Amino acid sequence: MNPVRLQIALAVVGTVAGLTYAVLGLNASGHLLDEAERKSPDRFLMSGLIWSLSPSKFDAEGRSMARKANVALAIGTFAWVAWAFVR
Repeated sequence: MNPVRLQIALAVVGTVAGLTYAVLGLNASGHLLDEAERKSPDRFLMSGLIWSLSPSKFDAEGRSMARKANVALAIGTFAWVAWAFVR
């Protein structure tokens, strides 16, 4: 495969995985067990980098989103690291 096309493909995969992670974070913020934290405007910070690494803060549906987000995080990280080495 042409290195430029590989770079573009890795960048697209990394970006889509990152956006997926952020959207899952926003959706999971509604499934926090702590009601005060769930209703706080700061819950939108859940789309940050490490929200999915503490699944015990969520109900069952939120934990499911955290597992999916961890997969997206791993794929995105792999894609961007690979992109850096292809350059």
